[in-house]
Amino acid sequence: MTVKGPAVILYQGLLFGALESLLLAHATIILMIVAAAIVKAFGQGIAQPVLQAESFNRLDKSRRGVASSDVYIGASIGQCFGPLLGGGLAFSFEYEGMFNDSAALMLGGVVAFYIYNRYTATAKTKVLQEA
Repeated sequence: MTVKGPAVILYQGLLFGALESLLLAHATIILMIVAAAIVKAFGQGIAQPVLQAESFNRLDKSRRGVASSDVYIGASIGQCFGPLLGGGLAFSFEYEGMFNDSAALMLGGVVAFYIYNRYTATAKTKVLQEA
């Protein structure tokens, strides 16, 4: 990982995911779709290993099997229900709207992750100061 922790890498992965959705929303030629696939691959390749490693590091060795299972089940659920939700959005808002909404959700995830990190950093600082 990095010296600054997994958050730095996860922000990049989330931003690549948002960029991929925006490229697909506004794709007019096949080259833009190929570029979106490359961007998506970078984002997935950045984020997934970090999420797996972080889930293992947060638990003791006896519970790492549970952490592994949770990571893979989460991905499977997303791959199962994501297309169902996306299909409903595409039917209602067409593909451009669906991918724009997907980008907005990813950017919302970036903001939520930032708020979470600020909150937990503040809580840790407060605990350390009280000790």
